[in-house]
Amino acid sequence: MLEKRDFIHEAWHLVDRIGAEKLLENKALGSFIFRKDLYAEMLENQLKLNLDEKISCLTLSYLAEVDKVEDRTLVHKNNRWYFYDDNTHVSGPSFESIPAVIKSMGSKLTFPIVKK
Repeated sequence: MLEKRDFIHEAWHLVDRIGAEKLLENKALGSFIFRKDLYAEMLENQLKLNLDEKISCLTLSYLAEVDKVEDRTLVHKNNRWYFYDDNTHVSGPSFESIPAVIKSMGSKLTFPIVKK
């Protein structure tokens, strides 16, 4: 069942962008990982300062098409998840859980690359 899985921990990898591309190389379309890149780290620090709230950010990397990895930055604020879209107030559609985020992306996210 999708809602019962802890995707962040299952598919968390300590890699940079190049490492993410290597992990996703030759995988099925829709394969994905979670990681923390420099951008997510800097954004998290800036949003904490600007909003004076507990914020965490992470990067979702996925194989969008053959040889094309895409990244989305996720922001966790007030027990909700948001796709960061250059809105410094972090508003717009939100999700109650990572499984809900995954579900919202439909066939773009289908296979978590779990740690071995």
